[in-house]
Amino acid sequence: MKKLLILLVILLIALTGCQRVVGRGEVPSRRSDPNSMRATVPTSKADALDFVDMIDRNNGWGVKENTVYRLREGGKEWDEVLTMEQRAESGDVNGCGTYFADEKEAWIAWLVSHGDRATVVRVYHTRDSGRSWNTVSLPTKEPWEGEGIFVSFVDRQIGYILLTSSPAAGQMNKALYRTKNGGNSWVRIGDITSMVESYPTGIAFRDQAVGWITSSYHGQEYMLVFKTTDGGKKWDRMSLPYPKEFQERAYANAYPPVFFKGDRNKGLLPIEFVGDRKRAVVFYLTADGGKTWALSAPVDNIYLYQQVYSFPTPQSGFLLDHNGTIYRIGDGGKTWNIVCKSADLKGRTLIMDFVDEKTGYVLRDGVLFATMDGGKTWENVNMHH
Repeated sequence: MKKLLILLVILLIALTGCQRVVGRGEVPSRRSDPNSMRATVPTSKADALDFVDMIDRNNGWGVKENTVYRLREGGKEWDEVLTMEQRAESGDVNGCGTYFADEKEAWIAWLVSHGDRATVVRVYHTRDSGRSWNTVSLPTKEPWEGEGIFVSFVDRQIGYILLTSSPAAGQMNKALYRTKNGGNSWVRIGDITSMVESYPTGIAFRDQAVGWITSSYHGQEYMLVFKTTDGGKKWDRMSLPYPKEFQERAYANAYPPVFFKGDRNKGLLPIEFVGDRKRAVVFYLTADGGKTWALSAPVDNIYLYQQVYSFPTPQSGFLLDHNGTIYRIGDGGKTWNIVCKSADLKGRTLIMDFVDEKTGYVLRDGVLFATMDGGKTWENVNMHH
C-alpha cells in the first residue's frame, strides 16, 4: 500500500533533515528543465540516505537532506532527480513532507525560509520519475505556518497538507490545505488549532471527506486521535479503549491510520503505550472504514517515532525492533511471531518497507538491506557494488 510509510515517514524525516508563504496568492505553475537534475549517483554514497520508500522490488525513492533520488534495481542504483539547494533562491531549506504514489509520480513539499520573513512552502510534483517537476507555493496566511509539515493524498487528485508552528507549552498552531487537482493549486481550509491538540505526528485521509490527525502525549489523560467527516473543516477527538495492561498509569502516543488501496474499508491505527514499567505498540484494526476498531496483540519495547512497521496487505504485517528482531502478525492480529533476529538490522535509525509478503527493505543507519523470503534472511544491497 502506498502507503503506510509515507504517513509516518514525515516525522522521521523531520528528525533527519527533511521533515514529513509569504505568498498572498498562488504562484503560477512552472516546469523545470527535464535534464537539469538527472545524474547517476555512485552506489558508494548509498549509505548516506536518510529515507527510502520502495514502490516494488525494483523501483523506489530515497531522500538525503535536501535531495531526492529515484532508486532502481532494488535500490542498487539511484539517480538524483531534485535538489533544493539549487532552487531555494538564497533561502534555507528547513525540511519537507513527501508522498510517493508510484515509480513515476511523487509530491515533495519543501519548507524554505528567508531570514525574518515567513517560510515559503513549495510543492513539487512529478509524473515522469523526476525528469521534470511542476512547482506551486501554498497560499499561506500566518507567519507561523511552515515550521512543521505533513502530507497526505487520497488519490492522484485529492491531497492535504498540514502545517504547524514551533512547539510551545504542549501545543502547536495548525493550518490545513487541500488540493483537488493533483497539486496544481491549493486552498486553505483554515486554522484548526483549537480542534486538534498537542504536537501532531501525522495526517491521513481515507477519502476526500473522512480523515484523521494524530498527536503525541503532552499531559493529556486520553489518546490524541482526531477525526473529520467534512473534509477537514471540523475535527472531533475519538474515544478509543485502552488495552488491559495500560488502563492505569499510562499514556499514549498516536500515529496516523493507514488504509489499503485495494480495500479502503480496511485499515490500521498504530498506538504506542507507555506505562510505569512497560512500553508496547498496539494496532487498532478496522474493516469498516474506521467506524469501529479492534485491538491487535501488543508488542513490547517498540518505539514508533521511526518507521519500524509495514503492512503490504491487510492480513500481512511486519514489525522491527531496535535489536534487529522481525515480527510478523498472525491470527488476524491476535499474535505476533518472530521471523528472525538479525544483528545486521540492529541500529539507531530504522525504516522498514515491505512491498509484498516476500519482498521487504530495511534502511538501517543509512545502509539498505533487502529480503526476498518474507524477512527470514537479509542481504546488504550496497554489498553488491
